[in-house]
Amino acid sequence: MARVWSDGKFGFIDRSGRQVITARFDSAEDFSDGLALVREGEKRKFIDKTGKTVLEASWERVSAFGDGLAAAKDGKLWGYVDKSGKWLIAPRYSYARPFWNGLAAVTDGGRSLWIDRRGTIVWQTQP
Repeated sequence: MARVWSDGKFGFIDRSGRQVITARFDSAEDFSDGLALVREGEKRKFIDKTGKTVLEASWERVSAFGDGLAAAKDGKLWGYVDKSGKWLIAPRYSYARPFWNGLAAVTDGGRSLWIDRRGTIVWQTQP
């Protein structure tokens, strides 16, 4: 699916160029892990490839999904939510990047870390 701009709004087309999701969004990100983050007015949400809302994005900031998880900011800290919006890794990082191939880069204070989907540190920079 490709994101398109039409009459001041974003929508999505398939590989043949056929419009699959009507251009009705004020902003839209590309599909990742089967979902796209879009904004309609003040509401941000994740939609599936039919345009159906799957999850309201109520966090201050949120990334695209990768490996079934999205980095989300709650107050000053980042953690990871699943596609139902449940926290799988509680907010505890000063910054978090999306998961890719089972790992995600996070910042904990001044340390750069790589974590797995359970939140276990698999690599870190020297203090």
